[in-house]
Amino acid sequence: MKVKTYYGHPLSSVLFRLIVNIMLVLILIALFFLDVPAALVVIIAIITLPLSIAMSTIRFNQHFLRYRSQILSEMISLAHLKGNEQVLDLGTGSGYLAIGYAHSLPEGHVQGVDKYQLKYDSIRQHISCMIKINFFGNSLTNARRNAYTDHMETRCTFLPSDLTKPLDFPDETFDLIVSSQFLYCIPIQKHESTYKEIDRLLKPAGMILFFESQSFLRWNIYEVQTFFERRGYTVRIIDQGQLKTGCILQGTKPF
Repeated sequence: MKVKTYYGHPLSSVLFRLIVNIMLVLILIALFFLDVPAALVVIIAIITLPLSIAMSTIRFNQHFLRYRSQILSEMISLAHLKGNEQVLDLGTGSGYLAIGYAHSLPEGHVQGVDKYQLKYDSIRQHISCMIKINFFGNSLTNARRNAYTDHMETRCTFLPSDLTKPLDFPDETFDLIVSSQFLYCIPIQKHESTYKEIDRLLKPAGMILFFESQSFLRWNIYEVQTFFERRGYTVRIIDQGQLKTGCILQGTKPF
């Protein structure tokens, strides 16, 4: 059997399925209290619950995978790659962006970095992180496995790094720095230092490409735009029509 890459499921997919199945359970409970025979309720449950889970999973994942592929294609197109660039993927997770770019870099290389803790402050934090890593596929082990499966292991390197601290790369190492829904995860007090680190690592005339929500809780993409424009970058925000709040921030560093 051919081994396939696994890039996990988005949180929205899990929540969608959870809500659908809670609604089905409530309907079954209502049928029970409406004096519908218990045997009939059980039969309905046996038929509808598995079918609902399968149908909602297939439909959502098809839509999500198609949309994610479109975002990746657009980000690669915006990069105008020559094929020999050094690329940094921040918050690489399961390696989807890194491996996607690696296919267009026969003479280049992608460094994918992400943080996974070995110690936790609480049981809740531990459980939350394990769900993120194991269910959603966001582990560097899975990223390496995906790169190997896609025959891109020689073009990608995946490293554990605390992204709120200086990374272990020299100044002006990368031609391109990318990320997908990573920046909004950075604690607000670490925003500026993270942006400064991105600027330090990028070569003159290099490019940043970030796919993010325009706003989320205390996060706002225009904060990122303002920071890099003050550093002389040419920045534009490209709306993504299929996802109302989604956008790509593209910035070019001055010479």
